Amino acid sequence: MKIKFQKFQGTGNDFIIINNKDLLFPSNNNKLIEKLCDRKHGIGCDGLILINPSQSSDFEMIYSSQKGLTKIEEMYAIGPAISILMDGYISSKKLISLRGTLVPATTINRSIASIPLLGKILIGEKTGEGVFGVSFKIKGPPKNL
Repeated sequence: MKIKFQKFQGTGNDFIIINNKDLLFPSNNNKLIEKLCDRKHGIGCDGLILINPSQSSDFEMIYSSQKGLTKIEEMYAIGPAISILMDGYISSKKLISLRGTLVPATTINRSIASIPLLGKILIGEKTGEGVFGVSFKIKGPPKNL
């Protein structure tokens, strides 16, 4: 099996990126993923990113990390209707620990932020902050969440 890939590096980590829009890469084959990530016997990297087709957006990104631990240091997803800020880790099938803020009314928060003087007081200056939002923390085995 020939697999076309690209390898990128950034912020001290390196990743294999595979365009999987045709869904030919066996994304559930953990042994193959571990072999690709292995620095001695494979390509060698911190993680594998698959770009898959999606029904709801242009594409879906699936991330797999080496040795079953995925660490999310800072994830920002900011859109016109909803924003999420998150960090934490996922240890394969053992423990999930995620925390962050979900802002379900990004457009309303932006409108409030534009009010002179009052906007800065209520919303703040950081991207993703707002009056309407919820902080969350999730921790435990995946089966119990």
